[in-house]
Amino acid sequence: PKRYPYILAGTSAVVFAAMVLSEYLGLLPHQGVGLTGDYDLAFQVWILLMVGTSLMGIAVITSHSAGIVKNARNDLIQKNRELEESRRELRLYSGSLEKSEGKYRRIFENIQNVYLEVEKDGTISEVSPSVERVVGLKREKIIGRSIYDGFYPYPARIRKMMSDVYEKGEVKDREVQYFSRGGKILFLSLNAWLVKDGQQPEGRIVIDASDVTARRMAEKARRESEERYKMLIEELKDVVFIVTPEGYIEYTSPASIEFGGYDPEHAVGMHVSEFIADEAGMEKAVELLLELLTHRTPMECEFLYRPRQGEPFYVAVSGTPIITHGDVTGVLCIMRDISHRKVAEEHIRILTQELMNIQEKERKRISCDLHDDVAQNLATLMIGCETFFDGNEEVSLELKNKMKLFSSVLKQSLTFVRDLSYELRPPGLDQLGLIKTLARYCDDFSEKH
Repeated sequence: PKRYPYILAGTSAVVFAAMVLSEYLGLLPHQGVGLTGDYDLAFQVWILLMVGTSLMGIAVITSHSAGIVKNARNDLIQKNRELEESRRELRLYSGSLEKSEGKYRRIFENIQNVYLEVEKDGTISEVSPSVERVVGLKREKIIGRSIYDGFYPYPARIRKMMSDVYEKGEVKDREVQYFSRGGKILFLSLNAWLVKDGQQPEGRIVIDASDVTARRMAEKARRESEERYKMLIEELKDVVFIVTPEGYIEYTSPASIEFGGYDPEHAVGMHVSEFIADEAGMEKAVELLLELLTHRTPMECEFLYRPRQGEPFYVAVSGTPIITHGDVTGVLCIMRDISHRKVAEEHIRILTQELMNIQEKERKRISCDLHDDVAQNLATLMIGCETFFDGNEEVSLELKNKMKLFSSVLKQSLTFVRDLSYELRPPGLDQLGLIKTLARYCDDFSEKH
């Protein structure tokens, strides 16, 4: 398009020159005063050049103007496109801003902690709606009040915290007490920091307050419980200790000093085998530990304990597995001195043995008395009954039958007495021994039944 003016100017100059030449040669009729009238050829050529130059100048000016107009049009189109792009980006940005604002507002309205903005003079300029749930006050009644205005039982601590924020830029995990609406004291954990505009602080402070009352109460209850159990363990005469799955002492109560002469610090790290004085007790301890690790059920065993000084004595150990996250991480044991019980059990065993010996002697005496006295007397009576009417033929048959009946009863009684004597104390027990006596007893029983 930039060539159009030049083409038009060139074409006009050629046509004009052709018309002048044709008129000069007489090819075209003369139109009165014209370029070929009374002028010579040189002047006519000069006129022709001036007209052509003027036309070319007009063409150049027209072309330059067209270029300027076109560039301006292109610039306007480009700016229009950029404007449209800016408008589109602005719409997108506005939409994103609205979404972001909505998201952060939802977060602000549903945040669990209490969010506060405090001006430099202590005025609360903003607070999250969660303040009503945490402290029982309406948001509208808090905004505009001073943070030092009766919210806390110890306002000096709040002033100290605010001073620290201005000095250090932030504070973390600063715990304060707060009076709730019902007069209940709450424990709040505060994180506060200065709001900065670029590098210069504005003087406004943002506070994030979380209610830690339940945690404080739980910690207090846990400390009290720990103190109670600690006092109980320290006052307990039995030794409480913890053993690792490998068998090493991890903890032992102070009673170990009086119990076996081992200082708790010295006992920690020792292996349980160092406290066992007999092989049978070692096997029982290993079996106890394996059962606890495998079946995870409380177990108990007894073994001979080796004190640091003095003679070994018997102890009873009960163990309970310590399970953490599904794994046995140790064994909690309680060890009790049972030496007095063992002595009493030994006395009972000796007394029981003596009692059995006395019973056995009494059975032997009764057996001998039955066999030597009662059985012999019954045998004599039986023989007397059988021979009572010998030599006397005048005795009636009825009387003889009664005497035979008496003799039969005496024989049965004699058999019963001899069996009873045999069962109370088999006569061959002392001579033959227990095994042969039992064999003979079984044979006799088989013959009878």
